Parts: sequence; C-alpha cells; structure tokens
Amino acid sequence: MSDAQESHPQQRQRPSQSQKSCDTTTAVTTTTQRTDTLTSPSAEPTPSAASSANPEPGANKPWPPRICGVCGDRAKSYHFGGISCDSCKAFFRRSVQNESHFQCPNRGNCRITLASRKSCQACRFAKCLAIGMEASWVMTEQERRARMQQRLLAKGDSSGRPPPAPRPLEMPPSAEDVVLLEELVHAYVTGCAGAPFAAHLQREEKSRTELLDVFFTLVHQISGFAQGLQAFARVRESDRHILLRTAVLELCFLRSAMNFDDDDDRWPSRVHFGDEATSVPSVRASDVERLVPVELWALHRKFLVSTRRLKPDPLTLLLLSAIALLCPDRAGIRDLETLTLQQERYCALLRRYVTWRKMAPIEFAKVLMRLPDLRELADTHADSDLLFDAKEAADVQRHLSNVMVRTVELPAQVGDVTSESLSLPGPPRWKFPGDLQPLSAAESAGEDSAEEESAEESSSQGSSDRSAPGARKS
Repeated sequence: MSDAQESHPQQRQRPSQSQKSCDTTTAVTTTTQRTDTLTSPSAEPTPSAASSANPEPGANKPWPPRICGVCGDRAKSYHFGGISCDSCKAFFRRSVQNESHFQCPNRGNCRITLASRKSCQACRFAKCLAIGMEASWVMTEQERRARMQQRLLAKGDSSGRPPPAPRPLEMPPSAEDVVLLEELVHAYVTGCAGAPFAAHLQREEKSRTELLDVFFTLVHQISGFAQGLQAFARVRESDRHILLRTAVLELCFLRSAMNFDDDDDRWPSRVHFGDEATSVPSVRASDVERLVPVELWALHRKFLVSTRRLKPDPLTLLLLSAIALLCPDRAGIRDLETLTLQQERYCALLRRYVTWRKMAPIEFAKVLMRLPDLRELADTHADSDLLFDAKEAADVQRHLSNVMVRTVELPAQVGDVTSESLSLPGPPRWKFPGDLQPLSAAESAGEDSAEEESAEESSSQGSSDRSAPGARKS
C-alpha cells in the first residue's frame, strides 16, 4: 500500500463500509495534494498568493522536517492517523494485520528511539497508539481487493474502455482437498506436541549448546510431522529413512520462515497458526551468528526475507514442506514411482490452494520456486563448519548420538508402516573443530543396517575432516 493510500490526517472514527471508498478516496486526494504542496521543493506559489500582502519575515524559510512521533526518525506524512516514519508505519500495519499481542519485560517503561525501536515491540506499539495511529484504519485483504476493483472500474469509465473482466470465483476446496489439508495441520500439531521445547530454553539468553537443543527439538518435531503423513507412510522404510535424513534441514528452514521477523531480526516467542498461538523459544539473529559464519547467515536471512515477502500462510509452508519431503531425486531412493506420484499430488493441491486464496497465478510459481533456493541453502549449511570449540563439539556429539525417533502409528489401511526405530542424525555433514574421537562400538550399535553405505561414507570422511559422529553424506 502506498503512503498516500494509508494517510488519514483528520479522520477519527471508522466509516461505514458503504461510505469507506468514497470518503477514503477524497481524504487520500486531499492529503496527497496538501503533502505535495508542503514538501515539494519545486512547488510554485499560486498567482493569488503571489499578489497577496507582503510576506512576513521568515516566510521564505523551508518547511521544518517532520519527525516520527514514535521513534524520532524522519517522517514523510501521516500514516493511520499519526505522523510516523516508514519503518514504524510498516511495524504498526503488520502488528495489526497479524493481531499481535506484545509484552514488555520492563513494565512498559522502555524509551523508544531510532536506535532502540526494535528492542521492545510492546512499547513501540503502545507509542504508535499514543500518537493517534488507529488500528481500525489498517485495511483487511477484503477491503484492499474491494478498493482495487473500484479503481479498475473508475479507470475503465475515464478511459472509455471497459475495465478488465474480473476473475471468476474459484471453486471451493473439494472434500479430498480438505482431508489432505486437515492431515497436514494434524501432523504439524501432533509433531509439536510430541516433542515440546524444554522449559530452560524459554529464557532469553542461551548458550550455544542450548541453541543446538532448540534445533534438535525442532528435528524431533519435523520427524513427527513427516511420519504423520499417509503419503510418507506409503513409501518403503529404507526410503523413509533417506527422506528424513536428507530433508530435515530444508523442513527446519521452512518451519523457521513461519514466524521470522525481519524488522527485529529474531524469531519471536509466539507462533500463530490460525486462531491458535504456541509458545516457542525466542531466538535472535545474533544467536545464529554465533553458530555459523557471517556470510552463511546472510544467505540464510536472504532466504527467510524473500520467503516472507510472499506472505505465505502456515498452510502454504506446510504444503511446501510436504513437497520438499517427498522429493524423488534424493540419492539412494528406490521407490521413485510412488514418491513422484505423492509429490505431484501435493503440488497440485498447492496450486488449487493458492488459487482458492485468490492469489495471482504467478504467485504459485513464486512459491514453488522457493524449493531450489531452499535446497541450495540446506546444502550450504550442511557443508559449513560450526563455530564450536572442542568441549562444545563433544557436547554436541552427545546430543547427536541421542537423536532417535520412532515412526508414528498411522491408520490400519496403510500396510507398510512398522514400529521400528529410525536413527535420524543431526545436521548432515556439519563439521566441528578439535580432535574428536568416534563413538565406541557399543554407542553406535543402534545404527540401522539399511544405513551401512552411509555409515561407511561417514567413517571415511571422519579421518580427514573429523566430522561429528552420525553426520552423513546426503
């Protein structure tokens, strides 16, 4: 939305739906003209003004710059009823649209400045309200589409040509689509419930090994999600093991894209899924930079920001997760036909879901094109060194050796599900500094026989780069 479209300098009550378009258009036009007149350096005085009384002293001084009432940054005009900068405008709009609820650790006494505006969302939002910004002026998607349709109609009337034909109403999801979407949500919820985050991970300050604990818990949740899908259960067991091992990073990164806040450079402590909100450990970007090289985090952040710009809802990301999981081109996969059919099924469902959400057809292509970038990011992460010393790396080894997951029992009609354990290693190919010894034979006895080839690769690699036990070539 442009600045002019969001400017409401005098309005204080939300108009009725029937009056909104006309009143808002008039207000926008008036505000835009006034702002242009006051701020444009090339604005010329009107003849009547030029011929009026002699100018008073100081009349030719430039108009003083506008200051954001929230943080003190330079402001251009009114936004949602208050003078604010572009950053605070975007923060306010996003907070209202996401129905965010913030809490201040300092009892609402934080001082919001240009330097500190990202440190406390609660006080920043409260100051937005204090300067007159109205939450009711933030347009919903339905209102935005209605305004766009009205402008198209007005454009057609003024040009003498008929406006573009509106897109026909899309068919609602079929019963089969609803079943698959509900299965995705159920798999996500049960996966999270089956591996909750430890209480000590909820505190703000975390050690590097605690940050890895967050990751390992997420790995367990991803495994529970995958094994809650019947499409995954229909794949032979050896292929399921390969899929989990090679796709776990990609699914973790898609999960992290659900709630990454690029303004504050952090993952907040609440994840919203529909009407539900779940508490998760808050992680800052600076925490991640303690684990990986700076250039790798820059690549990771670029993926998160570009994904968030598409404004995907959680279901869109879960559909992408299913497509990434059921990828038939993983090394060592045998049942290519079954995997291809299951992946195409979710691709078709994603297309129908995007259409049903009334997104442009190009949006489906943009969403699907996240997958190649996701694969590249996961491969880059997997080949990178973690910034740990020998003691921390030994602690990580212990965590990696204990990451065991079991298949979830699925409906009886799925005949190929077993209750045998799957050994899911941590980040594949991640390497640690220090002279680390491999696990003893007793510690590694739980390895599945189907992974002999991968174990041989890991053993041969360990002599050269001292990678962590359990790390495998994908």
